[in-house]
Parts: sequence; structure tokens; C-alpha cells
Amino acid sequence: MYEIRKIKSGEVDEALELALDVFMEFEASDYKPEGVETFKSFVRGEELINGFKSGTSPMYAAFDSGNIIGLIGMRPNKTHINLVFVKKEYHRKGVATAIFRYLLDDLLREDPAPSEITLNSSPYGLPFYLHLGFVPQSDEQEADSIRFTPMKYYVALGSAVNKSLEELENSFWEHNDFNSYVVQTVQAARKKPLRELSNEEIRVLTGQRVGLKYILPMAVAILKNDPLAEIRFFEGDLLECVLSLSPADWKDNPNELRGIISIIRTNRASFQEEIADLADRFLKSTE
Repeated sequence: MYEIRKIKSGEVDEALELALDVFMEFEASDYKPEGVETFKSFVRGEELINGFKSGTSPMYAAFDSGNIIGLIGMRPNKTHINLVFVKKEYHRKGVATAIFRYLLDDLLREDPAPSEITLNSSPYGLPFYLHLGFVPQSDEQEADSIRFTPMKYYVALGSAVNKSLEELENSFWEHNDFNSYVVQTVQAARKKPLRELSNEEIRVLTGQRVGLKYILPMAVAILKNDPLAEIRFFEGDLLECVLSLSPADWKDNPNELRGIISIIRTNRASFQEEIADLADRFLKSTE
């Protein structure tokens, strides 16, 4: 059994050396020489090191007989992971997963607790993050010769994103040939793993009150990034669907309800009249 805890200031240098060693052995071959130098500069950067040593940026690590065998580092905002590395001989033994679970438990004690965690996956790490429940937010990108895939983890959903609504609800609807965009969209969306749902499918499912326990965390995450996101028809069409829900529709998602209330209060002044009226009625209904 490994010890897992937050790292101490005097252990940071050892942890970052482990990160660099693992990167050079397993990931450097996926990058141009310029990308390797970019990573070296990053991991040796004074701001990064000082953040971890001061505790402003949290770092969690696993220890075997007092030696660091794996680590996960985060930015000061505690919602973005910037380092995940495990020593070679401990690969595929659940070390990174165990650290991540510990990290989640620790962050859930925050007030407010984060609703999502992001990271930029290397090509090497992508299968692991998909298995863990992270959802790609775009195709692979490249910046400063570093290849990465932006990913997001919905805290309320966890690894459930790898299953479909049919599987999660253990409810398999009979196929309906009714010639309706909404009916056909809902039927197809219920069969997809949550991580493969498009923003439009999330909008339709929300509007039809289908699978809200699982769909609302994803809808609120979209609105957190863009409260007036235009998904299909008009600016704010997803927000309109969300604001049309009743308080009872949020019974399984109290954290998301608090999240949407915060979004409304922060952005109310930018809403068009119709959306603003809906928002006001929504706030009144939740008082």
C-alpha cells in the first residue's frame, strides 16, 4: 500500500526531477526538439517551482518507503492539472488513478467545490485520461511545439462519461420511427457514451428533460464557459432550455443548481430581455 498525500516544500525538487525523467523516457519522442525544450523550461521554471513549494499550487504524490513514485500537480486555481507522472516501474499499477482519487476527495472539501477539472493531455497520456473519464474538448493542438489534447473531467459524472444514458439508467427504449428531429436526436443520443455527446445533443436532451442527472453537469459546464452560447438556433438557446426547468428537475444536481444561479447573477446584465425575464423567474422559483 502506497502513502498518498500533499507534497511538502522540501520534496518538490525530487518530484520535478521524477517528472522530467519520465517525460524524457516516455513522452519526449512524441515531440519536436523545440517541444522538449519547452517542457524542460516549464518544469524548471521559477514560478512553477515556487508555486509548489509555497503550496499555492497543490501537488499530490504517492510514496513507496518514503520515495516519490508518482505525482499530480495543479495550477493555483485548483481546477487545472499541469503535471501527471509516475515512475517507470510503477506504471499500470493504479498509482496515478489513486493519486487522482485522493486529489478529488481533497478538492471536494473546498467551498465551493470545483465542478470540473481540465488538463492538456500528451499523446502518450490520452488513453489513460479517457479511461479515467476525461472528455476531449477538441482535436489535438500544438503550441510552442507541444502537442496536446484539451480535456475536461466533470466531477459530478466521473467515469460515467464512458457509458450511455441507456446503460446508466438501465432503460432501453423501443425504437420510434416518428419523423421528428427531436425524437430522432434523443433516441440516438441515449445510445452514445456521454463523452461523445455534442453540444446540440446536450441542448435537446436538456430541453426534453431526458437524463438530467447526467446531462445537467455537462450543460452547466458549457454555460460556465459561455453563458449565452449559441448551440443551434440563437444566442442563449441552451441557457433558455436550462432556465425552463423547474426546481424539481434539479433534485439530483444541487451543485449544478448553485452553479447556474451563480452564472445568472454574474451575467444577468448581459442577457437579452426574454432571457433576462426567464432568469428572474428562475431565481424566484429557487428562493
